[in-house]
Amino acid sequence: MSRVPVLQLLLAAFACFGLWRLARTLPRIAVAGFLIRAFLGQALFWISYLRLPVARSLQSGNGFWFFAVDGPFYLRHARMLAADGPLAILLLGDTYPSRFFVQVLSVFVTAFGGVASVAILLNCAAYVLICAILLRLRAGDVTLAAIAFSPAFILFSMQPLKDALFMLLLTALIAAFRRWEGLWRSGGDRRRFVLCAVSILGVTYAVAGIRWYLAAIVWGCSAGFYVLAARPAR
Repeated sequence: MSRVPVLQLLLAAFACFGLWRLARTLPRIAVAGFLIRAFLGQALFWISYLRLPVARSLQSGNGFWFFAVDGPFYLRHARMLAADGPLAILLLGDTYPSRFFVQVLSVFVTAFGGVASVAILLNCAAYVLICAILLRLRAGDVTLAAIAFSPAFILFSMQPLKDALFMLLLTALIAAFRRWEGLWRSGGDRRRFVLCAVSILGVTYAVAGIRWYLAAIVWGCSAGFYVLAARPAR
């Protein structure tokens, strides 16, 4: 057996263990959502990968299902980029659809392997980070339950699709805007303002790398937010 697949298997095992340890720090509602995504995602992957006699008409083979028509396309490009090396991933051109998602997926393929199940790790990690950010924003159990048990969110987290990562970026952008407002109210120093501004720009750029029109809407509407956030300041 080649050393690279063995190393990827070990890295995947360590990553899964670390993600589980991180998930256990969340409330039980969030942990339940994590377990649903992890176990159902693995079940769907193996049913399709092994072509088991379970809903065969809905299977696409190789771990894919009918509701993830874009999944094979994303994974194929991620494999190509992973084979070309880190520089190809970093300098990916604008012609790729959902460019930022393909870049992130390529990093996961490089580290953990190029099978469809690698997306389960990516999407579960995005889900855990979303819950962590919401807790930092003091979200209640109702908000966590809406994220944890959303049928569409659960379904799309089981395949190589961009929805979970996109939701993470939007949540991070809300947290960055909230931080910006807090800095104006508390009179933060210039260094913190610069770091927060860089964070907003970086996350907005990542959002544009998946859905450019939403990034344009956010950027246009943010002008009013900046004015309103600065008004209470001394």
